[in-house]
Amino acid sequence: MQVLPESHTLGTLDPHSLHMELPYESESSLRDSLSNRSDSQAAELYAHENQHFQDLVGTVWGQDYLDLLFEAYDAIIRQDFGERSYPTLLRLFDADRKILFPSYYKYVMPSAPHGSATDRWSMSFTTGTRFQPDGRSDERLPILFVRFDKGAKHVARQPITVGSLLEMRAFGVEFGVFTLWNKTPPADEAVVSKSLNQKAV
Repeated sequence: MQVLPESHTLGTLDPHSLHMELPYESESSLRDSLSNRSDSQAAELYAHENQHFQDLVGTVWGQDYLDLLFEAYDAIIRQDFGERSYPTLLRLFDADRKILFPSYYKYVMPSAPHGSATDRWSMSFTTGTRFQPDGRSDERLPILFVRFDKGAKHVARQPITVGSLLEMRAFGVEFGVFTLWNKTPPADEAVVSKSLNQKAV
């Protein structure tokens, strides 16, 4: 099994507290990035996490999730908090688990064959059924998978989850920020360009 290299979390949005964190950025680095006085990384990270916030408060899925969250908070702070509160807390727990399915649904072939521009993997979509918390499968709860193959070899299968769709939206926003940043010349170059244009006129 291949172990991923050491990685660091560049940004998070905690859905239970709505707290956004960019641990390697500062207010000034974000300001510089947003105004094109430095690279675009801080602005991209901020846009990514902010998109998660917008999805949480501005989509039907997010509103349903927040309803469960606040019901759970209400259950915890009530005077009679106890076993009667467990069903409310379990509904939130199950909603959290549905954002990204358990690793059981994901498959990656050990030592998967490499692809290239001339020898590509193929991609297709398949479906399966979800398992309930009690261990039973339920055909009324289908899962859509993205499947990758190299010829006859089944290389990988990844479920399309709420979490994967939210991540795609957030990555799309990152690309949009980078595109805008890339179109805008850095401040010092803009000053030189403006000066040269004025001299030419």
